[in-house]
Amino acid sequence: MGILFGTDGIRGKANHYPMTCEIALNTGKAVGAFVKDNGYTSVIIGKDTRISGDMLEAALSSGVASTGIDVLLAGIIPTPGIAFLCTNVQEAGAGIVISASHNPFYDNGIKIFKHNGTKLSDEEEHKIETSILSNDFVPQDNIGKISILPDGLGKYAKFLFSKFSFEKANKKLKLVIDCSNGAASKISHMIFHPHLFEASFLYDSPNGTNINEACGSQYTDQLRRDVVTEKQTSASRLMETQID
Repeated sequence: MGILFGTDGIRGKANHYPMTCEIALNTGKAVGAFVKDNGYTSVIIGKDTRISGDMLEAALSSGVASTGIDVLLAGIIPTPGIAFLCTNVQEAGAGIVISASHNPFYDNGIKIFKHNGTKLSDEEEHKIETSILSNDFVPQDNIGKISILPDGLGKYAKFLFSKFSFEKANKKLKLVIDCSNGAASKISHMIFHPHLFEASFLYDSPNGTNINEACGSQYTDQLRRDVVTEKQTSASRLMETQID
């Protein structure tokens, strides 16, 4: 681990060191330089639903664009979705995810993927960290564009469908899904739609400050209760059918 980078990128309380706009700006510059050195022309940026995501996205995007590299904004998308998009968009030399996983809303983080969807090597991470901290970036005449990546979430959903034989199931799978009020809130409905699944959704209404609030991987009580309830309901329906 380095000064900024921990075991999974840069992480901390949003708007406090190291998760400040200044560090995010320099991180964008360092990633932009990294991408340019490797012969690519754009960086994909995605985020979860934390209120600080927009702020850090703006700083990262500005940093990348100042190096002459284009920014493709994927919006709210699960972390693996950015790794996938890095392999799907030819010109993308890196992907950045703004997320602090299961941490409370007031935290945030910056994770970086390479063009092939893998994480940085220790050497690459050290080089980027050194650039961030030195802040000795050379001004560029070229300025990159910042634009929306068309249907990034849809592309990721299509990829997931291609990897699982959902449509081959003999009957609809019954599921209870806890979205943690996070980045999976929208795509869960895209994947587990009524045509193929009998799914009920918990905590799928993010508002910027309720991500992981008494829900998600650290709070499974409601999920467990709903699974038991749904199972009991299904058993009752089956019994009624057999009696009829």
